[in-house]
Amino acid sequence: MKQSINWILTTIFLAILFCTSFVYFYNQKETNKSSPTAKVEQKSEKPLPEAKLINHNSEILSDEQLRKGKVILIFVSPNCNACLVESNFLKDLIVKRNDVRFYGVTTSGDFHKVLEASEKKFSFPTYFDADSVLAIQLGVTKVPIKIYLEDGIIKKVWGGATVSEDKKSEFINWLENV
Repeated sequence: MKQSINWILTTIFLAILFCTSFVYFYNQKETNKSSPTAKVEQKSEKPLPEAKLINHNSEILSDEQLRKGKVILIFVSPNCNACLVESNFLKDLIVKRNDVRFYGVTTSGDFHKVLEASEKKFSFPTYFDADSVLAIQLGVTKVPIKIYLEDGIIKKVWGGATVSEDKKSEFINWLENV
């Protein structure tokens, strides 16, 4: 009798342990699926970290260009179809809003090849984030991601390509009022 009670208690304990482990690991998995901009969003209203962004001529984007006025950084990769969709969406908006500077930022691959491919694909000047320093500091792990800066302060972040008509209208309305 005592042995069967121990067996039942052990079985119940193991079942509870299994269930709580499952719930814990499921929640961890869901947390990891969260927006790739989660870390960036937490840093909204904070200064943009120090950045060294280099163009195809090995010129560094000046601090003034990056931190003065209105700037949108678009983290992209030339082999990313969603990034191309984002670039096509932004093309006309860039012309309309010449008071807002748009800069692409790419982080991986051969410096010259990546920037050469980016120039052909994207409607905005693209810079290379050497050693992904800025992307790491911001927590950017996926592309495309847009980050709006005002005088060097992160104000707004969007993750993913703007493909739905609702998201396009929302972004256009926001851009018209900024």
